Amino acid sequence: MRASQQQHKERMQEDRGGTSYDQQSSKIWKGVWSLQMKHKLKHFIWRCLHHSLPVNEQISRRIGKGSPMCRSCGEEVKTIKHMLFFCNTAETTWKLAPIQWDGLKDMRSNFVRWWEGILGAKKREQGQEHIALTVNILWQIWKTRNRKAFDEKDADPRKSVQKVVVEWNEYIEAQKGIDGEFIQQTTSSNRSEEWKPPSRG
Repeated sequence: MRASQQQHKERMQEDRGGTSYDQQSSKIWKGVWSLQMKHKLKHFIWRCLHHSLPVNEQISRRIGKGSPMCRSCGEEVKTIKHMLFFCNTAETTWKLAPIQWDGLKDMRSNFVRWWEGILGAKKREQGQEHIALTVNILWQIWKTRNRKAFDEKDADPRKSVQKVVVEWNEYIEAQKGIDGEFIQQTTSSNRSEEWKPPSRG
């Protein structure tokens, strides 16, 4: 096993408090890929769980250059969990968000455990929708960080939440009618329509 893979395995075990890596890992990945959302969002969560987002702490540790401190608040090292939960911008975004996970607040210092808690809501009524909406919030926080880092644009949490709602509504609209019944009706109607030559004149 390569060194990077071994380090990832050790970090995942540490994040879960020493539970079986293979069993828990398989469960988490299946949970991610089975979600009903855009593939870019699944990949984003996958990278969060792998600790592979290029935040300041990761960049500084890997290449030995740059400050690991958060540019937005300047108070703490910018880890993935700091960026997504504890930075001032992130905290304000979550306060304004249309969904709250109050029962999981104590788990935010451990992203893997927090995510396992989120997946626990999958079987609840509208659980899939709530999880997908949560991922959209995380995604907007990440995009806000990138605008700050690369374009030096100050973040406005209200705009981030607005974008969450807009993108979520667009996705819901796109999914309407893509259930099995609709597809079956469309297919059957297409089968009954055969090409016929036009009538004379």
